[in-house]
Amino acid sequence: MTNKGVTKPNAAPTSLKARSNKKNQVVKALLDNPYTQSNTWPFVTPSVAKDLLDLMDAVLDRNTPFLHHGFNSTVETLERQAANNRGKHKDSVKQIKYLIVCKYDITPQLLTSMFPVLCFTASKDASDMVKLVQLPRGSMERISKITGTSTGILGLSNDIASAEPIYKLIDENVKDIDIPWLRGIFESPGKFYQPQVKQLPVKAPQRKQKKSIEKMNA
Repeated sequence: MTNKGVTKPNAAPTSLKARSNKKNQVVKALLDNPYTQSNTWPFVTPSVAKDLLDLMDAVLDRNTPFLHHGFNSTVETLERQAANNRGKHKDSVKQIKYLIVCKYDITPQLLTSMFPVLCFTASKDASDMVKLVQLPRGSMERISKITGTSTGILGLSNDIASAEPIYKLIDENVKDIDIPWLRGIFESPGKFYQPQVKQLPVKAPQRKQKKSIEKMNA
């Protein structure tokens, strides 16, 4: 028996094939994320970076007191420092005043992306900020020689007598971190604002669904 002369009824608009051709739309919630801000690192000119490396070579070594180096040690100190300065708790942590980072030698960039925010929150007040200094690519080798270990992160307290020339160079040539949405942490009591949540209509992915339908109709 053949199907010659037999016509199939038109597919109903609610068939799987018809629905697969329809563009489904979903809504994606967007939360403005201040942590992804760019250009929050203070700018350092190449000449200042070179002078700073030369000074550190001359006055610092692995025996320098109150010297923090490496990612874990430095981040832990800054976090404790932030808690102390915001009144969460008090301990005897030696505070970092100058944080020097070989930003372009450290990968992935996610490892260093939080330092502007962390240094800002670890500052005592708006007039006594932690100084964040970025160094150009290739600086990590020299920093590692100074500390005696492979690292691109160096934290200094503000009372190392031999480091006075370093303090002066940084204070005169590197601006303070400025993160507008965090300025309120120096106010008492702190102010909190409702997050700005937006919604974006997007098309749902259809590729997997289309393949499944084609397989069913094969």
